[in-house]
Amino acid sequence: MVKQKSEMQKKLDHLKDNLTIEKQNLEVADYDCDKFRSLCNEKDAELQAALTEKRNLELQFSKLMGPYGLKKKSKRVG
Repeated sequence: MVKQKSEMQKKLDHLKDNLTIEKQNLEVADYDCDKFRSLCNEKDAELQAALTEKRNLELQFSKLMGPYGLKKKSKRVG
């Protein structure tokens, strides 16, 4: 009976150790997930800013070209 109890205690200790390790792994994974989420949000904000800048530049370009476009302006110069 003592031997059986000792073996069960070893198994229980082993399971507790495994649980502790898995909890630590989960904490690391959770931290990494938050870090990647933050990086994605940062990159998304940068992308949105770049797209806004692109649209503004396209709008400025179209205003500079006027209603006739690039071909008409080119012909007048040449």
